[in-house]
Amino acid sequence: MLECPNCGSGLRFDIPSQMMACDSCQNKFDPGSFDPNRTDGTETTDFDSTVFTCPQCGGEIYSNDDTIAGFCSFCGASTVLTSRIQKTKRPNYLIPFRITKEQCKQSYASMMRKAIFAPKALRDPQFIDGFRGIYMPYWTYYITQEGPIHLPGESSYRKGDYVYTERYDLSGDIHAYYKGLSFDASSSFDDNLSESLAPFDVKGMKEFTPAYLSGFYADTADVDKEAYSSDALWRATDASLDSLRESGYFASFQYDVNTEKIDPGDLQTRTEQIDYSLYPVWFMSYRNKDRVAYATVNGQTGRVVADLPISPVRMFLTSLLPAIPFFFLLNMIFTLLPWRAMFAVAVLAIVVMGIYSAELSAIIKRNEHANDYGYLLRHNKKEAKKVSRQKNTKIRLNRFHISGALGTLMFCGYGLFLLLGIYFVVYDWLQNLSGRTLPTILWIVLFVAAIITGLAAYSSFDEIPGKEGSAGIISILVSILVCGIIRFIAPVYDWIYYAATLLLIAAILIQLADVIRAYNLLATRPLPQFEHKGGDDDAKD
Repeated sequence: MLECPNCGSGLRFDIPSQMMACDSCQNKFDPGSFDPNRTDGTETTDFDSTVFTCPQCGGEIYSNDDTIAGFCSFCGASTVLTSRIQKTKRPNYLIPFRITKEQCKQSYASMMRKAIFAPKALRDPQFIDGFRGIYMPYWTYYITQEGPIHLPGESSYRKGDYVYTERYDLSGDIHAYYKGLSFDASSSFDDNLSESLAPFDVKGMKEFTPAYLSGFYADTADVDKEAYSSDALWRATDASLDSLRESGYFASFQYDVNTEKIDPGDLQTRTEQIDYSLYPVWFMSYRNKDRVAYATVNGQTGRVVADLPISPVRMFLTSLLPAIPFFFLLNMIFTLLPWRAMFAVAVLAIVVMGIYSAELSAIIKRNEHANDYGYLLRHNKKEAKKVSRQKNTKIRLNRFHISGALGTLMFCGYGLFLLLGIYFVVYDWLQNLSGRTLPTILWIVLFVAAIITGLAAYSSFDEIPGKEGSAGIISILVSILVCGIIRFIAPVYDWIYYAATLLLIAAILIQLADVIRAYNLLATRPLPQFEHKGGDDDAKD
């Protein structure tokens, strides 16, 4: 812990003033003046830090503050972390925190007001107070494009009844410089989270000094600094090509990501320097048995990205309230014959099974870190080679989860009425032409589709530890079979059709409960288990 030069009390980094503050004597100091590892203008590659290790998951964070940490941000365990003093690789640069903890909590609370299906516990002020400031490691690439270029291009325009295409060569000199193309350097920080938190404004970078860590923690870089070199070159190349297209002089270039007719070498794209940088992130974890969800806030801009499970009770109640008046409104417009309702609900049941199967596949990919390039580079290089080069596309996890829940609600709750409309127009007309043949064929098709969809979902169970969700699948298969037999027999009593329809609805509710459970698995991650950190600690700049 850094001591105040005036009174000897502990100093902390004060975010509003961007200075080192002493709470005892109220004095403030320049962070750059507290660097015991720099003397006479020389700089060491390492500095002394306190490394905290979680005894449960092995995750490591470090700080220059020797205060005992009592909570692991990675696995959510409430435990006293073990600590030790060791030499830590010195970052080149750092973006200081600009968003205070109170501002972070306000941004998170604002986002949670829109997450109507999220569990109540995630809104608890005591839970929200668990945000911790962590500097996450990034490799920062400095790319130049200097020299002669020669690019093929073409433009097209219409004149009268003809379309004219002009092909030409673009020659000249390019002078471009990209500073601060950043990629997550920690295998413990999911690439989806880091991409979604971006961008960070590298204009706010400061030369690193350990004083900035006072009151905060930092994760260590364990992904090799060359890991994203190709991605950085391609990102700079794409940006320059887009700039040339937007100039208006050239409509398009003969460039295809698959054939790569234009590559970074064609634009004289080179990596001049790779720096080890720390970016500010407010970090909080939410643990549920053997799964963990993360809430993160960009410590510079305030952007919120969070894994949001949904509450089954909240979702069903929210679905029921608008569904009742909507049902009576449509009942005044349409005449709902019993066999029509039975058929439409059967189709909806298969759709729900399809959603369930898709979610299980997504869970498997998340458990295998299939989209986390940094993790695969660290733990499974063979699989990492299969991952296509990264594009500048960011997955907004918080919006994905909120809109995903709403989409499931709207599609499953009100999709029934759309199906009924199609049924009215098409089914009755075809039935008049075919008699009882068409209904029989359609119910056979429905049953076969249900079997295929159910098997696709069931095949995923072995790859998801502890996953059991066959009740909904079996219920829907049995219900569709029963309804198909009833439609083939064609009894004269309407109550039989209505009873079969209610049976199908009950099966859908069981399946929807499995959908929500699967969705909550998808909104969380397996508890991390760390190996020894610092994969690039010994690398030379």
